[in-house]
Amino acid sequence: MGSAEAYERLERVLRQAGLGTGLADAHGVLAGLLCADAEAAWGRWRRHLRAEGLGGGVPEAELRALHDAAAAALAEETGFGFTPLLPPDEAPLARRVAALGAWCQGFLFGLGAAGAGEVEDEAAAEALRDLWQIAQVSDEVAADEADEAAYAELVEFLRVAVQLVREALRARGRGDGPA
Repeated sequence: MGSAEAYERLERVLRQAGLGTGLADAHGVLAGLLCADAEAAWGRWRRHLRAEGLGGGVPEAELRALHDAAAAALAEETGFGFTPLLPPDEAPLARRVAALGAWCQGFLFGLGAAGAGEVEDEAAAEALRDLWQIAQVSDEVAADEADEAAYAELVEFLRVAVQLVREALRARGRGDGPA
């Protein structure tokens, strides 16, 4: 099964199990929790999903695999293995843009829920301000080549911003524990 089919299947499974938010938002929360406190991320993420209405229809192993994949990608030395979980490129641009905003909202929520507080590193602090701006995005897009290119740039920025924040938190002694 390709990544597009896997995303759509997992999104459908989470919705059918009662999750009140989408997969992108849930993955953003997970990434924020992992960056802020990798050791406690699994338990906090599961509690968050239950609070969002997720019932028992999702196999625990599937959630754990999603957690472990995100944790491993974030922990890579280069940091380039991490990719936010967003709708596939074949999805309408408006849906991808809305999911990008939801992912950023989730990430910021995850950082806050883990008690990350403010980061002292100026580049990471600026990245967080930019992520907050992206979280406010509207899904009203023209879906032309310029919008597609802008979306791709935002996704790449997001990958870098997450690593900046993670490293800033690690530098001050947070987010270093095992996943």
